[in-house]
Amino acid sequence: MDLESFRQCTPGEFRAVYDSWFSHQEMLMHHDWEVGRFIATTAVQPYSKKPLKPTDLIRFPWEKDDGTGAAVPKGTSSKEKMEELWEKWKSRKPDGTTNSERPLCGTSDQDPSR
Repeated sequence: MDLESFRQCTPGEFRAVYDSWFSHQEMLMHHDWEVGRFIATTAVQPYSKKPLKPTDLIRFPWEKDDGTGAAVPKGTSSKEKMEELWEKWKSRKPDGTTNSERPLCGTSDQDPSR
């Protein structure tokens, strides 16, 4: 984000961009941990009497089950979210609303703790 874009952002818009960036960074961190777990699994596999899955070594907090035995589904990718936000931001009107007459980053439906 260049300086002029930053200056024109409302706090809600900046928060949305920050959340998207943070989500992307978190995704990269998860990927790195999963790569490490895969490497550890392949290193330990020859010494195991039974076949191992990466989740047999360690299960990460973001892989918690919801009780049905299935992993929590992942939502839209960070890149897709960022592209959608960028398109909304480019199509906004000077008063901060989009073509759908809703604020780009409304505060009424956001969690007040944010």
